[in-house]
Amino acid sequence: MVIIPSSTNPVLARPNPAQASGAFGTFQPPETKKRQMRLYILLGALFVIIAAAGYYFLTTYGFTTLQVSSDIPPVQELNAVELKVIRLSSFNFDVVDSVPYKALKLYGDIPIKVEALGRVNPLAPF
Repeated sequence: MVIIPSSTNPVLARPNPAQASGAFGTFQPPETKKRQMRLYILLGALFVIIAAAGYYFLTTYGFTTLQVSSDIPPVQELNAVELKVIRLSSFNFDVVDSVPYKALKLYGDIPIKVEALGRVNPLAPF
């Protein structure tokens, strides 16, 4: 027995996309070519706008206006003695020679005697 699909047999008939049926009957497949074309046009326009803005900012504030003078003298390396002198000149001795520092007094004994605090083994039971 051969069954031929027809519009009168609902099981074998081809579904009509314009006809609503079932839970997804109102769903219409998107027109993908038109949407893709719109997406490509939108992405192209966005790329052109970003490229134009980048070109504007680079020419206005970018590398073309940055000019470095080439008449900078070469750096002279310092020897070990010069390095030590530079470090000592930045040390400030004013604190030791100030009046408030000299007015400080010693209270208590030196060395400080510390009593035994705490337990020898903190994990041992009481």
